Amino acid sequence: MVDNIKIYDDFLTQEELQACADAVKRPAWLFGQLSSRNSLTSTPFWIMMLNDDTFFNTHLKSKIESATNRKFTVQRIYANGQTFGQDSTYHQDAASDNSYTFCIYINKQITLETVDNIGGELTFKMPKSTTPENSTDYGDTFSHIAVAPLYNRGILFPSNYFHKSFAFNRYNHGLRISIAWKFQLQPD
Repeated sequence: MVDNIKIYDDFLTQEELQACADAVKRPAWLFGQLSSRNSLTSTPFWIMMLNDDTFFNTHLKSKIESATNRKFTVQRIYANGQTFGQDSTYHQDAASDNSYTFCIYINKQITLETVDNIGGELTFKMPKSTTPENSTDYGDTFSHIAVAPLYNRGILFPSNYFHKSFAFNRYNHGLRISIAWKFQLQPD
């Protein structure tokens, strides 16, 4: 299962990163998105829909397909925004085995030197029998695998994996932004 989580560092060009940064500056943020409507502890956070933006639904989709060597149908594209205290809850993006999520992180301040002091990890809850020996064990059944939200890092994972995103800690006053594509894998 862990082998199905793919990381793509330095994924976008500087021009593409700037286009992403410009897009999330638009006054289109909405508050109240929940990672799980079934959880009593789900905390609302910010969302910006990007489905109709050609840069995201055509140009970057094509780049993701080329990098992953897969063909996808777009289900949704959006930006997530989280401030301190807006951690998500563990959830699946889709229950289907042929659905995938691709996220890209666009916060310039998250580097190898700063990430340990800022936070914002994406954490997967994996059955213990499939996790590597160096993962952190938080119980008898599951292990947690954290992926740092480094600037310009893309990550592809099966949408049925349980995961949650953490907001930045209280010492960072910025909005933790990720752009997410929800895909259905096209048959060969």
